[in-house]
Amino acid sequence: MKLKEFIVKAIVILTLISYIICSGVILGMALKKQVLDNALLMHINNVLSGFVGSIFAITFGVKTTEKAFKNRLYAKLQNTGSTISENNTLIFGLFYSISYIIVGLSSIIISVYLNKNNPENIATMAATSFGLLIAIATSFFRNH
Repeated sequence: MKLKEFIVKAIVILTLISYIICSGVILGMALKKQVLDNALLMHINNVLSGFVGSIFAITFGVKTTEKAFKNRLYAKLQNTGSTISENNTLIFGLFYSISYIIVGLSSIIISVYLNKNNPENIATMAATSFGLLIAIATSFFRNH
C-alpha cells in the first residue's frame, strides 16, 4: 500500500472512531440533561459529523452497474468499505454505514425528544445527519 493511500485510510478510520466517541459523549450528556459547556467539543463534533457523513454520501453515491436492490446495496457498501481497507470491504462498509446511521438517527430522536430543551449542538447534529441521510438515500435509489 502506498503511503498516500495509508494516510487516507488512517484518516477515515480515525475520523469515524472520533465521531462515534464524541457523538456518544454529547448525546449521552444530552439524554441525562447535563449541560455540556465545551464549545470546542461541540465544534469538533460538528466537523466530524459533516466529514463522516460526506464520505458516506460520496462513496454511496457512486454509480454501479448492478440493477437488483440487494446487489446494488452490496456494491455500494463495498465501495464505502474500500475507503478503510482493501480486504473485507463489505464488513467495513456495513460498520461505517451503520455507525453513521445509528448516531444520526439517535441525534434526530434525541432532538425531537428534548424538544424545547434541545441543546444547539444536538439540533445541529440532527440537521446535518438528516440532510446527509436524505442525500445518501436519494443517491442510492437514483444512481443504479
